[in-house]
Amino acid sequence: MKFADKLTLALTLLLAALLTAYNIWTLDRQFTADLRAAAEQAQTAWQQERYAMQTGLESRAGLLPWAASYQSSHGGQPLLLGVFAGHDTLYNTLPATLGRQELDAALDGAGQPRVTVVRDVNGRYTMLAAGVVILPDGALTLAHGQSLDGVWAARGERLRTALAAGAVLLALAALGCRALCRRLTRPLERLEAASRQIAAGDYGRRTALHTGDELASLSASFDEMADAVQEKIEQLQGHLRERDDFVAAFTHELKTPITSMLGYADLLRGAEPTPETRQLAAQYIYHESQRLEVLGGKLMALMQLDGAPPALAPVALDTVLRRLRRALPPGAPVPELPACGAAVLADADLLTDLLYNLIQNARAATPPGGRVWVEAAEEGGRVRLAVRDTGCGIPAADLPRICEPFYRVDRSRARRRGGNGLGLALCARIAQLHGTQLEFESAEGRGTTVRFALSAAPQEVKCDADAG
Repeated sequence: MKFADKLTLALTLLLAALLTAYNIWTLDRQFTADLRAAAEQAQTAWQQERYAMQTGLESRAGLLPWAASYQSSHGGQPLLLGVFAGHDTLYNTLPATLGRQELDAALDGAGQPRVTVVRDVNGRYTMLAAGVVILPDGALTLAHGQSLDGVWAARGERLRTALAAGAVLLALAALGCRALCRRLTRPLERLEAASRQIAAGDYGRRTALHTGDELASLSASFDEMADAVQEKIEQLQGHLRERDDFVAAFTHELKTPITSMLGYADLLRGAEPTPETRQLAAQYIYHESQRLEVLGGKLMALMQLDGAPPALAPVALDTVLRRLRRALPPGAPVPELPACGAAVLADADLLTDLLYNLIQNARAATPPGGRVWVEAAEEGGRVRLAVRDTGCGIPAADLPRICEPFYRVDRSRARRRGGNGLGLALCARIAQLHGTQLEFESAEGRGTTVRFALSAAPQEVKCDADAG
């Protein structure tokens, strides 16, 4: 059963209970008022009959003629009268079905006029007004009876009317409640439909309810959750695409040198080659083996950086720059390294590797007549480092992807120079572990600048003169 139907049923039952309670209360008040009116009529009639008896009777002997005359004076209508002397019945037109025991109970102790409802053997009710009448020759008990069939009939008619009217009102109320409940629960249906669509893969589905109540807050929370789910799904899809691209690129990187190495190895084990051919094959196999070794080393380094982040400690930049001067291989252009007394929070080995790779990339992209230099400057609690070159530059379309593993702007040139597309990916990951990111600024034919910023060390750090 839908929530709207449950709510409609609950409201209808509540209305039915309230309507029933109201009808019972109203019918009881009306029935009590009818009984009170009947009692007043019976008491008034008894007072009239007592007065007529006292003025028209001088003794008990004339009771029957007086009764016939009194009944005739009232148009011959049946009068429910009973006259008793003790337990003796002198005159009685009360219903024959009225038992003597009930009658005695109603007459017992009737000094002042008393009104009593008496039920006969057939289940019918009579209103009895009884009291003592004083005559010259003694006292008699006068009882006036009044049938309550009309009161009970009116009560039954009102009950039937209330039931019929209540049924109609409940039916109309149920229809109104259903329309109202469906209107009130329509936002919930939108939420349910949105959740089903999101579960089916439509992650862009939103509810955007503006009801101005708790449902609007629920809708906003639901949409925030959907945004978070969509973001996570997009991240997962992006990771999957990156993994597929990584596997495809890695497979391609291995396939080309391995195929060439297998070809040259097959040449060497086949017919006796000339010394020149043997030397060429050996050099190629050695070169490609070295490239695969470097590739494997960088890949392992990249994978290790995905583990626990390194502990950052104060490091003097002069120490890092001294290591770089010793580690960089000779060749043109010669990188220009500054003297910097600043200290940063970093991992010394990773920071050295980061600058080493950036400088080597800059040297690979810069012809012998160009420049490659490093800049360092303190600014607002941060130390900003930049590696600049005047090389060939990077096309603007390639800038967003240059830190992806195995991505190379010029594959043929990078392969000739031993590049494998992992250097900048490794640099980007090292920068991320230091709480920063690489910023690239490049123009084709004019050069490239790579910037990043590190937190300055909270205290002065001495330079290690023997570093490296």
